[in-house]
Amino acid sequence: MSDAAQPPGSPSGIRLEEFRHRLRTHPRVATPHLEVIDLGDRIVIAGAVPDVERRRAVDEVAAQLVPGREIDNRVQVGEPPQPPDDRLETEL
Repeated sequence: MSDAAQPPGSPSGIRLEEFRHRLRTHPRVATPHLEVIDLGDRIVIAGAVPDVERRRAVDEVAAQLVPGREIDNRVQVGEPPQPPDDRLETEL
């Protein structure tokens, strides 16, 4: 997996970690738990956001950060799944 969100030599190239940080902390996105994976031919973004507007913002902000790259937005609308509650197992 590449560590660059843009191909080498691209004028708007940013490192993958910087892309993740800027996307997650952008005021329109503000979702710290998004997963971002660079597959070379496209950038996959996954996770959950609270509403459709925030999902649309993920596409728009990502396109601004890495123009010309294909964005595969797999973000779902709704609450992220909660981890299992360990207390339930011990109470049974």
